[in-house]
Amino acid sequence: MNSLKSILHLHAKDWFYWLLAPWVMIVLPSFTVNMIISLFARTDTGIYTGGLAGIFIYMLIVGIILVSRTFPFVLGFGRRRVDYFVGTALVAFAVCLIEALVVLLLSVIEYYLTNGWFLRLHFFHLPFLNDGSLLAQGWIYFISMVFLFFLGFTIACLYQRTGRNGMLIGGGLALLLGTIGSYICTYYGLWFNVFTWMVDQKAVGLASWLLLPVALCLPASYLLLRKATI
Repeated sequence: MNSLKSILHLHAKDWFYWLLAPWVMIVLPSFTVNMIISLFARTDTGIYTGGLAGIFIYMLIVGIILVSRTFPFVLGFGRRRVDYFVGTALVAFAVCLIEALVVLLLSVIEYYLTNGWFLRLHFFHLPFLNDGSLLAQGWIYFISMVFLFFLGFTIACLYQRTGRNGMLIGGGLALLLGTIGSYICTYYGLWFNVFTWMVDQKAVGLASWLLLPVALCLPASYLLLRKATI
């Protein structure tokens, strides 16, 4: 338990890196630029921007660089690998929840209270993504961030365990599986059915499918860390 607490304490020291950095370095600058553009480019439909994607990409990057920054340090102090994994996962889930709630709050302010920040700027509240209930919207933000973080985390664990050769093999296998899947869809004429199914889904339904890769990334990253060297 003390080992796990030390892991949580380690990550808590990086609170700026976890929570504020994506807003200060990515989201707020992008939002400011779009506000200025909206101020001078008045349109009837308003301005729609994808600047919010920056915070999701940031979670992917955090997952990738986190292992090399903290894993050797933690093992150097004699902490258990399982405690590192559990502590890091708990912090990641908590951060994704907080960030998702902040984005949801800003979306509510943008859409319901200010009509696009009084400039018809659609930055946090976007069509399709925000068509469902507030609970559904919050779930979309949360599970998307969780998926991207653990995707990056698993990639970093693979590199920590196998090095450059493992990354090349892993990338080759992913490319091969994608090629096989694409060939099967083309050969059997499945692309129309795939796109039709996707169009018929709501955003919350599509986001919920991310639970599957998250469920695969969690044990995969742990197993890789168990044999990883520093």
